[in-house]
Amino acid sequence: MLLDSGMLVAGLLGLLLVIFRDKILPARFMGDEGTIQELARGLWSAEGDSSYTQVANFYRWMGLAENATLAGLFGFVLACMPYLLLIKEARALGTSFGIMVTSLSGVLLSAVYMGSYSKEVFLVPIVLALVVLKPGKLSLLLICLPMALYATYFRSYWFFVLTFFVLLAFILRKNISIKRLLLVTICGIAVGSLLLSFILDVPADHFRQVVNVRRAVVGDVNTLIPRFIPSESIFSGPLNNIWTFIVLVVPIPLLLLFSGYYIVIFALLASIWGGFYLGVQRLKNVINRTHGLRITRAIVFLSAFVMTQAFFEPDYGSALKHLTPFIPLFLMIQLGVKEMTPESTSKENR
Repeated sequence: MLLDSGMLVAGLLGLLLVIFRDKILPARFMGDEGTIQELARGLWSAEGDSSYTQVANFYRWMGLAENATLAGLFGFVLACMPYLLLIKEARALGTSFGIMVTSLSGVLLSAVYMGSYSKEVFLVPIVLALVVLKPGKLSLLLICLPMALYATYFRSYWFFVLTFFVLLAFILRKNISIKRLLLVTICGIAVGSLLLSFILDVPADHFRQVVNVRRAVVGDVNTLIPRFIPSESIFSGPLNNIWTFIVLVVPIPLLLLFSGYYIVIFALLASIWGGFYLGVQRLKNVINRTHGLRITRAIVFLSAFVMTQAFFEPDYGSALKHLTPFIPLFLMIQLGVKEMTPESTSKENR
């Protein structure tokens, strides 16, 4: 099968990227891995940032503090597990260009962003729960549990993802369409932004702006997501966060950089999110089926995630890195479209 061959090639290329990452990848892809390894080796302590310490402690406990290659292979293999489960569904349904692009790019991005010491590795249990568990109250709890643990020990802003996920799952439990989803998403960002400003007494886009200002000082500004409205009013934060959501799913600013590399990133992000919203529209009439509810849960999760990105994501490089663990969920939605839409059903019945 074409997809099997493509995944095999992508897997082998991914292994090469993991093993020879220092020789192949530019320094900008190294991210936090050096910091995590140094902490794991006990060279210094990350006072005031327990997330790095928790990740480093895990790698030390695994005996991987001194072996970056083995740590990378561990992360890459773990990241590929959801793809291996979904490939079984793809074999039965047949492939498409979109499925090929999502699968192959997802595996390669996993090698780049999860093929070393990484916080993203610890998100795989959430993905596996969404892929494997059938709909039900118990499965919802089992999905929320690793999200809560990740928020507690690694990134506290994941409590936003968890909250949005639960709220969207309730609001969209009976009806989902692209218009309804976008309306709920934008309203959720606006209301959440106002609440954040009221509770913390800071602009709703404060956290993203703090990171961007710090990066601007050192000249790291290529893919920063700037403020749409530069003022500090109570309404500027919600509007800036809504703007960030829009340019995350339609990353037009990347095209304005007039670089071949950024055009590729634009095409990748645009195809992923474009396929996502097209899938939402095509699946709107089948969510009452058991499998459809499983797909809907993936849609709700990805929507909750991008809503949270609208509050905190400072640049497109970070956006792609943080999105990488969840590319299997985009693949699962594509497979759901292929299985459950009338066009696919009619082809199967011929």
